[in-house]
Amino acid sequence: MRPNHIQLLTPLTPAQCVERLTAVVDLERSGLFSGFGGSGVNPVIGEVTESTLRLRKRIGYRNSFQTLLTATLRPGAEGTVVSGDLGIHPVIRTFMFVWFAIVIVTGAPAYLGLFGPVICGPAMVEENAWIGLLIPPAMLVFGLVAVTLGRRLARQEAAFLMEFLIRNLDARERNP
Repeated sequence: MRPNHIQLLTPLTPAQCVERLTAVVDLERSGLFSGFGGSGVNPVIGEVTESTLRLRKRIGYRNSFQTLLTATLRPGAEGTVVSGDLGIHPVIRTFMFVWFAIVIVTGAPAYLGLFGPVICGPAMVEENAWIGLLIPPAMLVFGLVAVTLGRRLARQEAAFLMEFLIRNLDARERNP
């Protein structure tokens, strides 16, 4: 089983799960200020249907690297099985992959160009070539710092969301 994968079993039906969760989860707002948590009072923000959940902890600031719980609700013999993943939003994960790929692909030629005079003989080096040597590492460091700080701020959110579901759905962890 994946380390960020959850599987819970609750004696409730999917409809009862939705009823309980909608009472304690504020509806996710869309729009320019959706990341700031809105004006609700509940500690969790998200979307709840009889087949899916998408939940995140309410925080008073924007953190694109916040832990997101995405799960499905499936009726079972003993109740409802809640199965899903905890992690960074897939759009953010894809964006960071593209960010690092672009930085590496566009920055590598600048560094390979350093070896051009050695391999191909003396070459003209532009006067401001050093800028091209500083920007890619700076962008890599910026990306790494952003991810590290964002995940550090979200370090307790996975446990919080798990405990929230277990408490509100009278659930227990299910063995695979």
